[in-house]
Amino acid sequence: MDLDFIHYFELLIAVLAIVYYKKYTSSFYKYFILYTCCAFLVEFIAEVFLKGTNNWWLYNLYTFVEFNLVALIYYHLTKEKKSHRIIFYIVLLFNITYLISFIFIALQNYTPILLGVLVSVFIFLYLKEL
Repeated sequence: MDLDFIHYFELLIAVLAIVYYKKYTSSFYKYFILYTCCAFLVEFIAEVFLKGTNNWWLYNLYTFVEFNLVALIYYHLTKEKKSHRIIFYIVLLFNITYLISFIFIALQNYTPILLGVLVSVFIFLYLKEL
């Protein structure tokens, strides 16, 4: 097994998140644990089992799951109903756009950019409430 330093670091983060699970009771923490474990598993599978093969399908699936987990984290971090509605509609918009991008392949070039912009909106909504 030829794993890079970053893979060991991802494993360490996932293990620490699970170990300290009971210390934190916020619901967003459960989604964070799921996110870190998912990130490690995808990178591990891609590096160990799919190295040298076409693994685009794995990363496409991961992008979809990743965005929705990050949205759930910010949904539970925010308290205002307005923020919750905005996050809900952003998730709906992204998921529809993401699914359409499998029909219109040219859209796949823009979904990572859209993902970054929309996650930035989540961050601003959260920071606005602090």
